[in-house]
Amino acid sequence: MEISEFRRVMFGLAREVDASICDVLVPDVVPNFIACNLRASEFSIYVLCNEQSEWAFVSDYDPTNQKLNFVDNEVISSILSNSFSIRVASVEELGSPFVARDKMLESDIKYWKPQTMGEALFNWWD
Repeated sequence: MEISEFRRVMFGLAREVDASICDVLVPDVVPNFIACNLRASEFSIYVLCNEQSEWAFVSDYDPTNQKLNFVDNEVISSILSNSFSIRVASVEELGSPFVARDKMLESDIKYWKPQTMGEALFNWWD
């Protein structure tokens, strides 16, 4: 997904959930995803979107730490689905055993040996 499109979606989402956009973290080379921190009085969540337009949520995000704590948020998932036709991967899906997909390089898979779909879809591979 293009960064401009990601920002458009995030600003629309922020309006719908009455949240502020605190950070939009755009990768240089790694990781393979954009992250946006949405904050409201009742929640703070990072929305991730990778190069293949896969979406997920994490509770916190540190660009120097490769461990992601995926979370579900039914309200935000529903808004992304209904307003933007975006499907967000669930914690269950992201924690499931790794299965190779199209556009995943065999050389990366052999070298990095991802254990879960979350590790493979949202990564720091160079």
